[in-house]
Amino acid sequence: MNVLVGFFNVPGYGPDTAETPLTGEPRLEHALLLKLMREKHPTVSAESIVRSGSAIETRNDESRVVEYGEGAVLKNLFNTEDIDESAISIGSVTFDNEPCEIVLRYHRGKNVMGITLKERATRVAIRFSDQIAAMRLVSELPGIVAEVLGGNAKGCALSLKQRR
Repeated sequence: MNVLVGFFNVPGYGPDTAETPLTGEPRLEHALLLKLMREKHPTVSAESIVRSGSAIETRNDESRVVEYGEGAVLKNLFNTEDIDESAISIGSVTFDNEPCEIVLRYHRGKNVMGITLKERATRVAIRFSDQIAAMRLVSELPGIVAEVLGGNAKGCALSLKQRR
């Protein structure tokens, strides 16, 4: 299913997003996005909420949660027998006031990981160095991401779940 994601700047809250299913009526979709933002931030005047962009994204019924077993290391998140480099989406973050998708990259030949942020509005990629050892525990990933992204990252939400 395709959705329209609206990116907004909300005074006192910073950047925020809303989404609505695509209907083929762009004016109605954008009006609904603004209505959703007003409902989400009722104390902010409607005139001060500014849309900074929008993008069409695909949603599917599958869970976007990355599951891992107890004691799993980062390279266990990938099925990469014959692929030198692969990537998975592991969450979202606001980086320098831009909503981004967090992508974890695995370089099998080097046995290292790297983090890339993909801006949701423009699809521009911000690539960080590949210096994360692939043998580190998955449970360490929240701290690793926070360390790599530094103080410019806000609202980091990882889609990881340990299997029981």
